[in-house]
Amino acid sequence: ICEKNSIGAVYIALLKRLLKNPSILEEFVTTNDSKKQIVETVVEKISKKEITLLNDKKQDYELSIFETVQLSKGNYTYAASTRVNNSHDDYVMALCLAVKGFTSNNGKYVVRGTTSPNPKLSLREKYN
Repeated sequence: ICEKNSIGAVYIALLKRLLKNPSILEEFVTTNDSKKQIVETVVEKISKKEITLLNDKKQDYELSIFETVQLSKGNYTYAASTRVNNSHDDYVMALCLAVKGFTSNNGKYVVRGTTSPNPKLSLREKYN
């Protein structure tokens, strides 16, 4: 799965040329609604213990400063805290996109061309 917004379109074009089977590439357009949906899916899957997070300090930090932000018209979105200097949500959004890709493929993922159907297997278990 690859975000199509901004520079993502350039990477999608490149990947489509480089992949033997470019149809496996799923494009994702980030909007307030689509971001809300993928973030809330991750929250649900974590709370139900359907996914295991990586033991990664950067990911833990970004998750700790990720928050709900009230917008002017009463809506809300999710973002890294603006109260923290130089805050980012890259790891959080990568996690959200990974979960989106995993769930949209019915619990299958591709690692170097092989497909695994085990939805409970964490990345930590897979690579340790």
